[in-house]
Amino acid sequence: MALKLAKQLGAIWRRLGTGRRVSILAATFGLVAGFGALVLRAMPERDSLADGNFYNPEASKVITALAALNVEQMRMKVISENIANAQTTRGLDGKAYQRQIVVLEPAHQPAMNGDSAAPAHTLRMAHIATDSRPPRKVFAPGNPDADDHGLVSLPNISIEEELAEMNSASRSFETNMGVVKKYARTMALQTLAMGRH
Repeated sequence: MALKLAKQLGAIWRRLGTGRRVSILAATFGLVAGFGALVLRAMPERDSLADGNFYNPEASKVITALAALNVEQMRMKVISENIANAQTTRGLDGKAYQRQIVVLEPAHQPAMNGDSAAPAHTLRMAHIATDSRPPRKVFAPGNPDADDHGLVSLPNISIEEELAEMNSASRSFETNMGVVKKYARTMALQTLAMGRH
């Protein structure tokens, strides 16, 4: 039964276009990242971290991983918007859509155990910027958006580049999700061990 369902889902997935696949992946990443944020709120180490008196190094890895999950979720959202608008010749400003990119900045965690040593670093989204590369020009004199020379300005988006970005975001998401799962498993085992005593 499970194998038959998996085959049916695989067939449906293959029939979907690239834009729909990316949208589904972005939505899935968003759900998982949201779950990760709930796990973070429930962590007893979180308050200790905020006080700079952090006693569980494993939880520091999880906080870094959760921050990365949020970044990759936003990257997937931006990638899906880029792919969806790859042929948009006239945006809200009347010009061809311009590729969007996620700009990151360092975010600092407090030093562990109240130590004055260098704090652990992670990344977070600073803002979403516009790719400054010029639009692609295509000769299409019959197009209503063509200029006096018959050239149409298309978005500065390469589907191949977006798919490569999506693959990178997906791999990073999987890696960091593995860290969160490992910590959740460890916490579950510790809880079970406490129940035996």
